[in-house]
Amino acid sequence: MRHGFRTTLYVAESQRSTVKAFAVVCHEPELGFVWLDFIATRSGMSGSGLGGTLYERVRRDARDAGAWGILFECLPDDPVLCPDSTRRRQNAARLRFYEGFGARPISGTKYETSSNPDDEEPPYLVLDDLGTGRAPGRRAIRAAVRAIL
Repeated sequence: MRHGFRTTLYVAESQRSTVKAFAVVCHEPELGFVWLDFIATRSGMSGSGLGGTLYERVRRDARDAGAWGILFECLPDDPVLCPDSTRRRQNAARLRFYEGFGARPISGTKYETSSNPDDEEPPYLVLDDLGTGRAPGRRAIRAAVRAIL
């Protein structure tokens, strides 16, 4: 990679070392943002609060590292982008989870425009401003997207 991402693996495990949840996070200190690559909980653990606890830790570490925000992809809840109603409900629930932390899809971009017309559910680019209430400027977002892609 051209950019100097520092990758961190967060793991939540039981006393018997069984993984219950994990997150993979990439911090780009020069551009000042964090990329949430994956966050997942073990099957059957959805709604247990573990994902929220893990995401809070990621947020705290991003703030401590001086990041202006966390960026990540989230599948769309728009019927045009996601015609399957079951998947759309799942996507909407996922977006609500992140919105509870203040994260919002970045609108007015072509990020969710797929380069392949056969692709289903092109993702939204979502920003968590870490509670600052300040969105980064266009230049910062563009630099971050270039680094991610």
